Amino acid sequence: MKRLLMTFVISLFTILIFAEDKTVSYQDFKIDGLYFIANKEDIIKKFGKPIKIFRPNYECGFFSDNEQSDGPYYSLQYAYLKFTGNKLNYQLVEVLFSQKMKNKITYKNQVLSYKTTKKEFEKIFGVKLNENKIILRYRNADDALIFSFINGFLAKIDYKSPC
Repeated sequence: MKRLLMTFVISLFTILIFAEDKTVSYQDFKIDGLYFIANKEDIIKKFGKPIKIFRPNYECGFFSDNEQSDGPYYSLQYAYLKFTGNKLNYQLVEVLFSQKMKNKITYKNQVLSYKTTKKEFEKIFGVKLNENKIILRYRNADDALIFSFINGFLAKIDYKSPC
Protein backbone atom coordinates (compact mmCIF):
# COMPACT_ATOMS: atom_id res chain seq x y z
CA MET A 1 0.00 0.00 0.00
CA LYS A 2 2.81 2.40 0.90
CA ARG A 3 4.54 1.61 -2.38
CA LEU A 4 1.34 2.32 -4.37
CA LEU A 5 0.82 5.60 -2.54
CA MET A 6 4.47 6.60 -3.11
CA THR A 7 4.17 5.80 -6.83
CA PHE A 8 1.02 7.92 -7.04
CA VAL A 9 2.67 10.87 -5.26
CA ILE A 10 5.76 10.71 -7.50
CA SER A 11 3.57 10.52 -10.62
CA LEU A 12 1.48 13.48 -9.51
CA PHE A 13 4.61 15.49 -8.66
CA THR A 14 6.09 14.72 -12.10
CA ILE A 15 2.89 15.82 -13.85
CA LEU A 16 2.86 19.10 -11.89
CA ILE A 17 6.51 19.84 -12.60
CA PHE A 18 6.22 19.21 -16.33
CA ALA A 19 2.75 20.70 -16.73
CA GLU A 20 4.29 23.44 -18.89
CA ASP A 21 4.27 21.00 -21.80
CA LYS A 22 3.44 23.77 -24.28
CA THR A 23 6.19 24.52 -26.78
CA VAL A 24 6.67 27.68 -28.80
CA SER A 25 8.75 28.75 -31.78
CA TYR A 26 11.33 31.49 -31.29
CA GLN A 27 10.26 32.76 -34.73
CA ASP A 28 6.84 33.68 -33.32
CA PHE A 29 8.37 36.20 -30.88
CA LYS A 30 9.41 39.69 -31.92
CA ILE A 31 10.57 42.85 -30.23
CA ASP A 32 9.91 46.00 -32.26
CA GLY A 33 9.70 43.77 -35.35
CA LEU A 34 13.05 42.06 -34.68
CA TYR A 35 13.17 38.34 -33.83
CA PHE A 36 14.30 37.38 -30.31
CA ILE A 37 17.36 35.84 -32.02
CA ALA A 38 19.23 38.40 -34.14
CA ASN A 39 22.73 39.50 -35.05
CA LYS A 40 24.51 42.22 -33.10
CA GLU A 41 24.43 44.75 -35.94
CA ASP A 42 20.64 44.52 -36.28
CA ILE A 43 20.18 44.83 -32.51
CA ILE A 44 22.35 47.96 -32.30
CA LYS A 45 20.69 49.42 -35.40
CA LYS A 46 17.25 48.87 -33.81
CA PHE A 47 17.97 49.80 -30.16
CA GLY A 48 21.07 51.97 -30.35
CA LYS A 49 24.22 51.74 -28.30
CA PRO A 50 23.79 49.51 -25.21
CA ILE A 51 24.14 50.99 -21.73
CA LYS A 52 26.75 48.33 -21.05
CA ILE A 53 28.53 45.51 -22.89
CA PHE A 54 29.98 42.80 -20.67
CA ARG A 55 31.07 39.15 -20.53
CA PRO A 56 28.34 37.24 -18.64
CA ASN A 57 30.66 34.31 -17.73
CA TYR A 58 27.99 31.62 -17.49
CA GLU A 59 29.28 28.44 -15.84
CA CYS A 60 27.24 26.19 -18.12
CA GLY A 61 24.64 26.25 -20.87
CA PHE A 62 24.45 27.62 -24.38
CA PHE A 63 26.28 30.86 -23.48
CA SER A 64 29.13 29.27 -21.54
CA ASP A 65 32.62 29.89 -22.89
CA ASN A 66 33.66 26.67 -21.10
CA GLU A 67 31.05 24.46 -22.79
CA GLN A 68 30.64 26.05 -26.22
CA SER A 69 33.33 26.39 -28.87
CA ASP A 70 31.91 29.46 -30.64
CA GLY A 71 32.52 32.00 -27.83
CA PRO A 72 33.43 34.39 -26.41
CA TYR A 73 29.96 35.52 -25.34
CA TYR A 74 28.89 39.06 -24.56
CA SER A 75 25.75 40.67 -23.14
CA LEU A 76 24.27 43.89 -24.49
CA GLN A 77 22.45 45.61 -21.61
CA TYR A 78 19.66 48.11 -22.32
CA ALA A 79 17.30 49.76 -19.83
CA TYR A 80 14.65 47.01 -19.93
CA LEU A 81 16.31 44.45 -22.22
CA LYS A 82 19.36 42.23 -22.30
CA PHE A 83 20.72 40.26 -25.26
CA THR A 84 23.49 37.66 -24.94
CA GLY A 85 25.40 36.04 -27.77
CA ASN A 86 28.54 35.73 -29.83
CA LYS A 87 29.86 36.74 -33.25
CA LEU A 88 27.04 34.76 -34.92
CA ASN A 89 23.82 35.70 -33.10
CA TYR A 90 22.37 37.13 -29.92
CA GLN A 91 19.35 35.89 -27.96
CA LEU A 92 17.03 38.22 -26.07
CA VAL A 93 17.62 36.82 -22.57
CA GLU A 94 15.74 39.28 -20.37
CA VAL A 95 12.79 41.63 -20.65
CA LEU A 96 11.72 43.70 -17.64
CA PHE A 97 8.20 44.92 -18.32
CA SER A 98 7.46 48.43 -17.15
CA GLN A 99 5.13 51.29 -17.90
CA LYS A 100 8.26 53.19 -19.01
CA MET A 101 9.35 50.48 -21.47
CA LYS A 102 8.50 51.64 -24.98
CA ASN A 103 9.44 48.43 -26.83
CA LYS A 104 6.70 46.31 -28.41
CA ILE A 105 6.93 42.57 -27.66
CA THR A 106 4.71 40.31 -29.75
CA TYR A 107 3.90 36.62 -29.97
CA LYS A 108 2.15 35.77 -33.26
CA ASN A 109 1.19 39.45 -33.54
CA GLN A 110 -0.38 39.46 -30.04
CA VAL A 111 1.13 42.21 -27.88
CA LEU A 112 2.74 41.25 -24.55
CA SER A 113 3.25 44.09 -22.09
CA TYR A 114 3.12 45.07 -18.43
CA LYS A 115 -0.68 45.28 -18.97
CA THR A 116 -0.95 41.59 -20.00
CA THR A 117 -2.93 39.73 -17.35
CA LYS A 118 -2.60 36.06 -16.49
CA LYS A 119 -5.99 35.42 -18.10
CA GLU A 120 -4.94 37.15 -21.35
CA PHE A 121 -1.64 35.23 -21.33
CA GLU A 122 -3.49 31.93 -20.94
CA LYS A 123 -5.67 32.77 -23.93
CA ILE A 124 -2.73 33.88 -26.12
CA PHE A 125 -0.62 30.79 -25.39
CA GLY A 126 -3.33 28.20 -24.73
CA VAL A 127 -1.97 27.35 -21.28
CA LYS A 128 -3.26 27.34 -17.70
CA LEU A 129 -1.27 29.31 -15.12
CA ASN A 130 -1.33 27.86 -11.61
CA GLU A 131 1.62 29.87 -10.35
CA ASN A 132 3.21 33.26 -10.99
CA LYS A 133 5.72 31.68 -13.35
CA ILE A 134 5.56 29.42 -16.40
CA ILE A 135 8.23 27.86 -18.59
CA LEU A 136 7.51 27.58 -22.32
CA ARG A 137 10.10 25.50 -24.15
CA TYR A 138 11.26 26.26 -27.64
CA ARG A 139 9.99 23.64 -30.08
CA ASN A 140 12.52 20.87 -30.84
CA ALA A 141 15.06 22.45 -28.47
CA ASP A 142 16.29 22.30 -24.88
CA ASP A 143 16.08 26.03 -24.19
CA ALA A 144 13.00 27.93 -23.03
CA LEU A 145 11.45 31.21 -21.98
CA ILE A 146 10.32 31.80 -18.40
CA PHE A 147 7.40 34.22 -17.98
CA SER A 148 6.95 35.77 -14.52
CA PHE A 149 3.92 37.59 -13.16
CA ILE A 150 3.55 40.04 -10.27
CA ASN A 151 0.10 40.92 -8.92
CA GLY A 152 -1.50 39.10 -11.87
CA PHE A 153 0.39 41.02 -14.59
CA LEU A 154 3.30 40.03 -16.82
CA ALA A 155 6.50 41.37 -15.22
CA LYS A 156 9.44 39.60 -16.83
CA ILE A 157 10.66 37.22 -19.52
CA ASP A 158 13.89 35.28 -18.94
CA TYR A 159 15.68 32.99 -21.34
CA LYS A 160 16.69 29.61 -19.91
CA SER A 161 19.31 27.30 -21.36
CA PRO A 162 20.01 23.87 -19.93
CA CYS A 163 23.08 23.32 -17.77
